[in-house]
Amino acid sequence: MGAFVQAAFIVFLMILYIAQTVGCSYFASVVNSEIRPYFDEHGMQAQAKDSRQAFGYLVASAVLSGLSVIVAPCRLFRSPKPNGEDKSGLCISACTTYITFAAVVTVFVFACLTAAHSWAWWKDFASEGLDHLASQCQRLAIYLIVVLVSSAVGSIVGIIRNNWRHCKPTHQLGQE
Repeated sequence: MGAFVQAAFIVFLMILYIAQTVGCSYFASVVNSEIRPYFDEHGMQAQAKDSRQAFGYLVASAVLSGLSVIVAPCRLFRSPKPNGEDKSGLCISACTTYITFAAVVTVFVFACLTAAHSWAWWKDFASEGLDHLASQCQRLAIYLIVVLVSSAVGSIVGIIRNNWRHCKPTHQLGQE
């Protein structure tokens, strides 16, 4: 049963990463081909700078999500070492954990900034009657909010799963 739950979790992660890769790629192309040129043409330098930042975030997220699709199945085939026999991998594991944490925090911050920018762009484009750009920005803001929430839920489930796996009962009920 434990192997099935782990496999199901990995499949869930892969689906999430594929959806993030496709979504980020689509919105990166929208920002780069529609939104940024509008700001450049109308001399809106601050918004053009924000759109370049959003484009960079979306491209980086698409690449990281794409790499995650490749890495996620590797977890299924990793053989755990009993009783912590593999001490050499401990340092590498700790370093990768810290690097991953730093990357996640960075992506989270840029996702929040991009969501805030796209929300403001949506309101600005809607007030100017630019319905197509307004709807694209609205979709981008909603997409980023969904990604942030689903990533948070996935992280919480992953943390619980990892901690649950390492918990060992000290005694059984009814046995002393």
